Amino acid sequence: MQVKHFFLNVCDENHFWHNSRYSSEFHDLREFFNIFNFVSLGHTVQQTQIAHNRHTGSYELIISNLEENLSHHKWANEELPCLQKTLDILRNLKNHTLWATWVWDSMQSPTGVLYGTRSQFGNNEQCIHPPWIHTHPELRTQYCLAYITLTKKRQIKHEDPYTNANEYISSVSKYNLTFNKLTWGLCLPAVCKSNSIKQFAKTFLNNSHLGFALPETTISIDSCQSYNEKTEVSYGFYAAIAFIGSMILLTLFCTHYYEYHRYAKEQTYKILIAKAFSAVENTAELFKEKKGAISSVNSLKFLTACLVVNMHYSAICLKTGIRNSKSLDSLIERYSLHVFLHPDIFVDTFIMISGVLLMNNILSTDKPVTINNLIKRYFRLTYVPMVLILYITQLLKYHNSGPLLQTELLSDVEYCRNNWWTVLLNVNNYVDFRKACFPITWSNACDFHFTIIGTGLYWLYQKNRSLGLKAYIIGAIASVTLPTLVAFRLGLMPIDFSDLERFSDFTYYVITPTYLHSHLRSGPYFIGIAFGCLLSLYKPANYTKLSVKASTTILTLGVGLGMFITMLGGYLAHRNHSPFEAALYVGTNRTIWAIALGIVIVSFEYGYIPLISDFIHWRIFIPLSKLCFSLYLTHWLVIVMKTYNTMSPETLKFTYLAIDSLGVITFCCGLSYLLWLVFEAPMNNIVALVLLMRSRKEINNGTSQTNGDLSAVKKIT
Repeated sequence: MQVKHFFLNVCDENHFWHNSRYSSEFHDLREFFNIFNFVSLGHTVQQTQIAHNRHTGSYELIISNLEENLSHHKWANEELPCLQKTLDILRNLKNHTLWATWVWDSMQSPTGVLYGTRSQFGNNEQCIHPPWIHTHPELRTQYCLAYITLTKKRQIKHEDPYTNANEYISSVSKYNLTFNKLTWGLCLPAVCKSNSIKQFAKTFLNNSHLGFALPETTISIDSCQSYNEKTEVSYGFYAAIAFIGSMILLTLFCTHYYEYHRYAKEQTYKILIAKAFSAVENTAELFKEKKGAISSVNSLKFLTACLVVNMHYSAICLKTGIRNSKSLDSLIERYSLHVFLHPDIFVDTFIMISGVLLMNNILSTDKPVTINNLIKRYFRLTYVPMVLILYITQLLKYHNSGPLLQTELLSDVEYCRNNWWTVLLNVNNYVDFRKACFPITWSNACDFHFTIIGTGLYWLYQKNRSLGLKAYIIGAIASVTLPTLVAFRLGLMPIDFSDLERFSDFTYYVITPTYLHSHLRSGPYFIGIAFGCLLSLYKPANYTKLSVKASTTILTLGVGLGMFITMLGGYLAHRNHSPFEAALYVGTNRTIWAIALGIVIVSFEYGYIPLISDFIHWRIFIPLSKLCFSLYLTHWLVIVMKTYNTMSPETLKFTYLAIDSLGVITFCCGLSYLLWLVFEAPMNNIVALVLLMRSRKEINNGTSQTNGDLSAVKKIT
């Protein structure tokens, strides 16, 4: 009872000091608590010390295992310096020396491999640029990517939690998601060569949780990045900067000059050239719509460009590796999204619209087609690609760095330096596409080839209507028959990207004749020519709008047909299909898509649907459609630069995809506007001026009936 009473009053200090009965007891208890705290603290310190020693021992054990494994390998004499420096890193790592810990910290143990995460980049900047790079050059390291295949086995995936992990690693999902590959970033001494790096990669892998797969593992080292303080800037760099800078200054000067002489009585060549480069005039030209233009095409072009940006961003992310591969695979399987794995058909929208616009431009004037039509189109398709190729070959490598810089981005630079002429001559979709410069420009080559075909057909039609119509019919039939026969002969799949593996290596699977070659992809263009003639000869403005019900029915028919032919490809790819079925789909799907798109255009031009038609005919799409060409070209470069320079894999979810895609689209629209002001519009105008001068000379020689008034120079659209 006395002890209980004592503890109940333990907080009343005055009670104890003034109560003589308990004062001695309190003194003894204070001594007890002091002893207890001392013992407890000592026990805690001892536990912490034991845990620290245990952690240090475990850490040193791992490092010792690495040292022992490396020592057991057979090393050639030229590899010994690399071995010695690597062992120095490990020994200093035991002592927690900063420079060695810095190197080790720049790498990461493989994470998420069982979830489909292939990219294990670590931090390449940390590896290449330590703070002592200039004061201690003997500690320099290099960043290398090891491409590792853990096993070559393939079997149906099963997820029994008690099965061996090696069986899971070697499995493949329904949509071809694999778990046996990874790209691992390693930070090693700068003296190490490829063979030595392979040995280190095997040793490091053996000491990770994936060491069980080592007997079947294959490793390749493509290239390494290291610090180079003597990077020399080439003359091409200065030449490119001088060219771009001079074009900007010329645009500014001509804008000022033309605004000062805008109302001059005589339109001299100087004023016309200044007008061609005037930023004010060219900006105004963006918002002008030609008389008789098919306005719904503007919105369809831009919206298609947005879909293509989204598609390419997804494909490049899959190529470089994403964090949530298994989630994406499960999502496709759960909701049968494999039927939508044919997004490359969106590109045929541009081909079809190109045919529509060609006929609309030709039929909107009474002038006969001449070689000038082809000259204008050639230069229209050449300015921006050549400016971007100049940037790629001369400027790109000086302000970019990233894990994939050497293996991906700089290989594109080398391809462009060797094969730029294929883009200039518009033959890059036929010549060595595996090493193509700026591969997205394959569609430019197709467009120019189709322009030659369309212009030639109309020229023949002008000479002999019957012969021109027969030639068109033969060409339209051949555009379906030829790809069907080629697909049957080669045994092609119904669609090129039928699963995740094909998407992740899309640059390999697009190298098929039916995807790249103009004569095998011309079906949509012939359909575009037909709809272009329909819309230009029977102008919608001359007819009463169809009822809302009729317009909605036609639109539903077009959208339904487009959805059906798109989904049919994904359906066929994942069921047992005959070679004939696959070939027939390959030969007809793009043409049917173009027909569906033509029906949609007809519904918007001849009919009216509240809200939808208002949106489609929104005038904001007029300038955006004119920027689509540069947007289509620049978005690829922007996405590649962003993705190849990233240090961690992306997460491919709808929200993140929408945010990133919209960011790319917005940035590229701004960049396209600058390209329009400085290069595209001025050069279009200069070509028009040169052709006008040629026509005037012919008039003076009595060989042409074209009006030679200099003030008649027109913008090229």
